[in-house]
Amino acid sequence: SPADAQAAVNRTMAAAVERVKAEPEIRAATGSYSVYQRRDRDNRPVDWVAEQDLRLTSKDPAALLELAGSLQEMGLNLTGRGWQVDDETRRKVQDELTIAAIATLRHRAEAIAESIDMQVANIDTLRVGAAMEGPRPMMAMRADAAAGAPPPTALPDLETVQSHVEAEIVLSPD
Repeated sequence: SPADAQAAVNRTMAAAVERVKAEPEIRAATGSYSVYQRRDRDNRPVDWVAEQDLRLTSKDPAALLELAGSLQEMGLNLTGRGWQVDDETRRKVQDELTIAAIATLRHRAEAIAESIDMQVANIDTLRVGAAMEGPRPMMAMRADAAAGAPPPTALPDLETVQSHVEAEIVLSPD
């Protein structure tokens, strides 16, 4: 019944949330919740399914993978994973990129000015931008009927961090 399916997923999710709370370096957030009736090929009702998502983030990949394995043993399915730079590191790299981009911009402006027998008088307008920041989920788990499994194996991938610099430069005669 829908009530039985919901009760089962609610129990599983409550236990999973309690398990996650034991890991201070891992942040968890619950996501979508759905209940639906599964049907066979002849469109006859088979059973009811209830699902809820749990998103996990951490700066500690090993602890996250271990927790994911523990949650799989409790009956949760791993529905997705990804590796992304945390906000603090992203901002630091963007700051470094911005300083380097401004130095490159100044060098280029001076080279252009010199090529036309002028000099850089000043930078009139400077606009600096960066890529959007926001939550970076690393793993998504779903509570539903799943068999236990060993912890997942995952390696981080490369991620692009960007910074954008644009300027209006005033040139004057040499």
